[in-house]
Amino acid sequence: MTIVNSNEPKQTSGNIAVPTATATTNVDHVNDAMFAQIAGMFVGTRSLNGDKNQTLIDKAINGRVIDLSSYVHAMRTAKLNLMESGKLVLSMYNGEKMFNHLMTPKERSVMSDVLSNPNLAESQKINKITSLVSNIAISTQMSYNFDKQMSQEQSISMHR
Repeated sequence: MTIVNSNEPKQTSGNIAVPTATATTNVDHVNDAMFAQIAGMFVGTRSLNGDKNQTLIDKAINGRVIDLSSYVHAMRTAKLNLMESGKLVLSMYNGEKMFNHLMTPKERSVMSDVLSNPNLAESQKINKITSLVSNIAISTQMSYNFDKQMSQEQSISMHR
C-alpha cells in the first residue's frame, strides 16, 4: 500500500511530511491520505526524534491502526482502525469490555472538515478530533453502564 503520492498535497507534522485530506474526501470511506494525516498528527506528536516519528507514523499507517489511548481518557485503550473497506472503526476497552464503534458518515465528515480546514492549527485539529472521539467513548461507556445496571436490576427482581 502506497500512502504518500507525489500528486497529493502534503502538510508537515513537525518535520514529517504527510499527505493532507482534501475537502472532496469521500466520507463513506476514509482514504489513505486522510488516515495518514491523522496518523501524522496523533503519532507524530508523541516522539522527539524526526526519524523515530516517521517510523512510528509508517508503522501506524501500514498497520492501519492509530493508538489514541493517551488522548481518550474515558477508556483504558482507544484505537482508530482503518478497515480494508475504507471504513473507520474506533476500538475501545474500558477495563471490563471491548467496544467497537463504526464511525458514522457524519463523524467521518466532521473529521474530514477538521482536517481540511486551513484556518485551524494542527493543535486545534488534534483537539477537535480528540473531542469527537472522546464524546463517542463517553457515550459508549454511558450506554454500557445503563445496560449493565438494567441487567442487574432485572436479575435482582427475578430472584425475589
